[in-house]
Amino acid sequence: MPKADLQPANDSGRARRRAWWQLIRPPNLFTVPGDPLAGFVVAGLLAPQVPAWHLAVLPMLAALWLYVGGLIGNDVADEAEDRRDRPTRPIPSGRISRRAAWWAAAFCGACGLLLAGAAGWRTLLAAAFTQGAILAYNGGLKRRLVAGSLAMGACRGGSLLLGAVAAGGDVAGGLVIAAVAGVTLYIAGVTALADRETVAVRLGVRRWVPLAAVVGVGVAVGWWVHPAPRAALWLLGGAALWAGYQAWRLRGVPPPALVGPSIGALIRGLLLVQAGLCALGGVPGLLLAAVLLALWPLSTATARRFYAS
Repeated sequence: MPKADLQPANDSGRARRRAWWQLIRPPNLFTVPGDPLAGFVVAGLLAPQVPAWHLAVLPMLAALWLYVGGLIGNDVADEAEDRRDRPTRPIPSGRISRRAAWWAAAFCGACGLLLAGAAGWRTLLAAAFTQGAILAYNGGLKRRLVAGSLAMGACRGGSLLLGAVAAGGDVAGGLVIAAVAGVTLYIAGVTALADRETVAVRLGVRRWVPLAAVVGVGVAVGWWVHPAPRAALWLLGGAALWAGYQAWRLRGVPPPALVGPSIGALIRGLLLVQAGLCALGGVPGLLLAAVLLALWPLSTATARRFYAS
């Protein structure tokens, strides 16, 4: 765990500011815009005409607000557990009150829904689905391994859906469904790994779920896109290698000190999946993929100061 999470600043104002940053897990935020971007590109392939790129801005902003609200709400829901296992977290340490965190989560969720509504009623429906998955996870499903993992996965799958519906294409198309399902399964696998990250346990087959999700997305791309751009296949192949490497690292009974960083690494690996899907969109998509890849070192650098899980 980064030292910043373990050693609150002496100054109360700085401590509160750092506490809010800890709540929203900055390393993960770099992976959020790529979900709606990837969905926008994939659905755009099925649209009657190429959608205007500015239509992806509101879904990206909506996804960020919903994600931040969900992260804050997660800490509110985890207060009792954190008091026992992670007493230095912002709420149990007293640096942020439970009431303030609850209102912040509600405000962020409302902003996300309003931004999605500004993009159109279909985008609002996708945002409502995503917010529903967030509330279901934080409201109790997180205590159940399978249901909670799938609910968290649906949060990120719904984020991709936000961009897909904004593109105006056929969101019922096979490639869109495969992309949403792949991201959902990927994050579900990562969530299952994080279920008991504070204790040393055998992770078993669950550590291979992110790899299976990436392979599924790659197969779907090869099936529905002819010819599939080499850049997209290389990026998805890189994502598969990265997920496989993390699974190998977590063999046996990995210590918590290894599980946490591996979870952060897998979350960053989602950037490769998103970039691979964006690369399907021709030259503009390749530029977007390059931007997403540039976010990787920023996420890595931020992870040295803030915990990702």
